[in-house]
Amino acid sequence: MRGYGFQKHGPQISNFLSLQGSFTKIKLAGKSYFSFNPQAYYLKVDAFDGFYVNATTTLGIHNFPITISGIVNKAIESEIAAKDFDWNISLIYTLDKQFVMK
Repeated sequence: MRGYGFQKHGPQISNFLSLQGSFTKIKLAGKSYFSFNPQAYYLKVDAFDGFYVNATTTLGIHNFPITISGIVNKAIESEIAAKDFDWNISLIYTLDKQFVMK
């Protein structure tokens, strides 16, 4: 992906290249499942660049609206000012309705 900045005081040219995997709803005990989505990516913002890896993991139960998910992000080599390692945990509630535009 390539982006161009419109404002003079922000990044002017950004490049993003990603390689992703997706392993979804791997069966665990009973109705529980596990999903794993790894990613390796390259990011260049103006003159600075870096290589990173991240992964999203999700634990859930089939036919239950709440899942727990975690994301980790690690810089392998980077000139971009940011944390070397970052993570978060999310509790997700999925609505059980279908919305249709008329």
